[in-house]
Parts: sequence; C-alpha cells; structure tokens
Amino acid sequence: MTTTFGMVAREVKDEEKEAIKDEKEYQVGIDALTLAVNPENPVTKVLDNLTKDQIVALFSGEYATWKDLDDSLPGEEVVVITRDINGGAHEVFQKNIMGDTDVKADAIQASSMGELVQSVIDNPYAIGYASYGVANQNEGKIVTLKVDGVEATAENIIDGSYIIQRPLLLVTSGESTDEQQAFLDVVLGEEGQKTVEDMGFIPMG
Repeated sequence: MTTTFGMVAREVKDEEKEAIKDEKEYQVGIDALTLAVNPENPVTKVLDNLTKDQIVALFSGEYATWKDLDDSLPGEEVVVITRDINGGAHEVFQKNIMGDTDVKADAIQASSMGELVQSVIDNPYAIGYASYGVANQNEGKIVTLKVDGVEATAENIIDGSYIIQRPLLLVTSGESTDEQQAFLDVVLGEEGQKTVEDMGFIPMG
C-alpha cells in the first residue's frame, strides 16, 4: 500500500527527490519559525529583538543565563526548547540560524510543536522556536521576538525579509489521478486556502 500524498514542512532534499519516482510538489502554504518566550520572562520588558548571534548564543548554551544576554536580566538558566533534533523544523532552524553550531545537549526536545509552545507557556525562563501558525493559535500566551530587527509578519515572511521560514508542501509521485486532482483543487482552491489561513499559516496567493 502506498501513500497518495506526503506532507513536509521544509524543502524536499535532493536525495529524497531521487528516491521518489517522478516526484512532484504542491505548495499549500507558508510557515515560519518564531522566537517564542513566556510573557512573564523579564526579557520582554528589555528587548523585543534578538540578533542571529544572540540566538545562537542562547540555543548553544554560550549564554547559560538570561543575565548573559543582558546584564539587567536575572541570572536564571535559559531553558531551551526545540523540536526533535532529527525533525524538519529543527533542520530549518539549524540551517537558517545555527549553521555549524549545535544546539546545547540538554535542550528539551518536544514531540510536537504544540508541546513546544506549551513548554514555553509553562516556564517563564524558556525560549523555543514556535511555528508561525501555532504561535498565532496561542496569541497572548507567548511573546514572539523579532529576528535581526524583522518581525515575523505575513508580509515579512512572504517577501523573505524574515529569514526563518519554510514551505508547507504536499509531495507525490507521477501524474495526479482524477481523484488526486480533485483533492488538490480543494486544497489549493479558495476553501482549502481559507483553512490554511484559519489555522494561522500563510496561504498561497
């Protein structure tokens, strides 16, 4: 039994394309990874922006406490929350932010984006990268920080100025059957794209 469509929230790798006979992709939306902290974190009173270098320092453990980021902040441990290190979201974060620097070994790996956001909600000294869509679903419960002075807005994500973004793709093999095309017509049509937007993600077009 084969799967009609696979869904990925990152670029499809070259080796994956080679493994899928006559691979085809259909982009259904755009997501981004926002830098999320708890509203009670004192950093929200001091900074609304983190530079790429500061993010690397926080997630790598170079900054062990919030005071290392800014001397006015308390010396509480920076609790780093990530998705599964081997998952697609972390690949996007590693590529766009961390580069060759690893996330610190004792970072908490959440099994889902919802769990990651809940961990930030539950811990005033946590920081994590939250999906733009899931962050929108939890508006008011977390605070998202700018990255290199750029806010994670739909406009900034679409024009590429917000750098931690990823496509939402349906992937399949070969030409679509009538049934598959009917499904794609719904997903890529007005009804499907409204659902993408209602879920907090950015629709196409």
